[in-house]
Amino acid sequence: MSILYKTSRLLHKQAHGIQVNTCRWNSTVKNGFIDEILSSKKALAKITTLSNRIGLQPKFPMNTLAQALIDKTAVQNASVSNEKLWTVGKILSDMYVLEKIKCLYPRLPEKGVQALQGGLLDSRALNRLGNSWGLEVQRWNEDPKQAYGKVLAKTTEVETTRVAGEVYKPDAMKRAILAILGAVHLEGGFKESKKFVDSHIFSRQLEPRTMLQILYPRRQLARLCRRLKLKDPVYRIDAETGRKSREPVFVIGAYSGPFCLGQGQASSLDLAEQQAAYNAVLSYYIHSPPFEQFPSETLQTSTASFSPIPYISPGELVL
Repeated sequence: MSILYKTSRLLHKQAHGIQVNTCRWNSTVKNGFIDEILSSKKALAKITTLSNRIGLQPKFPMNTLAQALIDKTAVQNASVSNEKLWTVGKILSDMYVLEKIKCLYPRLPEKGVQALQGGLLDSRALNRLGNSWGLEVQRWNEDPKQAYGKVLAKTTEVETTRVAGEVYKPDAMKRAILAILGAVHLEGGFKESKKFVDSHIFSRQLEPRTMLQILYPRRQLARLCRRLKLKDPVYRIDAETGRKSREPVFVIGAYSGPFCLGQGQASSLDLAEQQAAYNAVLSYYIHSPPFEQFPSETLQTSTASFSPIPYISPGELVL
């Protein structure tokens, strides 16, 4: 068995209410608080609407979805809250997002990887996702019974905790969404959880070039050419206009031998050179080679074959 497969089996066994023989979440366990929530017609309508809106299976148990909306701050009993579901969802979301970033952009520096991951999974991103679902978090002064059907969480008044200039984004929404992902996985397996992540978390397209900050681009390009055993970069003017006017424009290319590594355009020769070097280094980092499959596609069975990515990055440039 692969390590990932053994880990997935361990996750199934550790989750509360799991039936080890069938590897499914035991959604028939009776719980008074969850039953009380579902006894409210208004709450049941909200939860059913949420289930349909996010594309869950028709047979998906409503009590499991209701439990995913109970934050650990709202109840003292951890078995009632979404804490264990959230733990499973957190592991799965990190795995799916990181493997996609690493497979698509194997040369991307670690800071760029973390920025992309944060853009998809941080509190702000998942709050926007929850808002697009119509999901709400219990207000700090709202009666819990009136908040049934929302994300139940104990929060404080925003103005007493918010730092000046900071946008208040509670983590309760993030934990609820990841708990729903964990519930989807425990009910439907890797296939359904992967489908859920593709449909919702990866629905937001992030451009890696906006997540990367390159300092000293000319020095980095020179170091990169030496690493790749290319000739040192030479900067040439490809085009220019208005040199003696108030608004000149220079187009400069960064060349290594006969190859143009990048082009830059600016109002001065120095800035155009820096832009050309920046674009050359950036195109190296965000290169996306073709690959056949994601590693998680082998988790359905322990005997599944895997075709590794045909490229391994030598690492980030160090100046």
